[in-house]
Amino acid sequence: MSATEQKEKTWEVTFELHGEETTVLMRPDDTILQAAELAGLRAPYDCRRGNCLTCAGRFKAASSYNLVTTLRQEAGGAVTLDSDTFLCDEAKDEGFFLSCCSYPVGPGLRVELGVQKEAWQIQYCDRLRDEATRAAALEAVAQVQRGYSERNPDKFVADLERQFEGEGGVDGAA
Repeated sequence: MSATEQKEKTWEVTFELHGEETTVLMRPDDTILQAAELAGLRAPYDCRRGNCLTCAGRFKAASSYNLVTTLRQEAGGAVTLDSDTFLCDEAKDEGFFLSCCSYPVGPGLRVELGVQKEAWQIQYCDRLRDEATRAAALEAVAQVQRGYSERNPDKFVADLERQFEGEGGVDGAA
């Protein structure tokens, strides 16, 4: 299919938001979020760059998976696909996507919007429950804190002294 034929193609997409279903014809150059807005839906969003979870959507039962994530226009007009968004692989495996940077590529899409709480639960809670993941996350935080302290030694020393003053010294004795 040529680029011109692809742009003229439309697909029927069914959105669910707050329990209400709306079906629209969608162009392949509109994101899921843009199509929802054109249909008059007030779907949640924030960054529009795939850097937050506010616009999270989820495939509904009996939906096709005719969706790609993040079309980027490169210099010279070449289009490349990049699925590297803020959404973790575990959430993607559960059928979540970010509507601000996801485009239809075929018929049969049925999606639920406004599911950022569920995506957040997977992104920040569920996937950090196993001990190995939690240990890796704690190590990453420690590395960031260590790096900050190395770049700001005066602040680090002042903060450390303030902590020890409040506890009565290094050994906790007053």
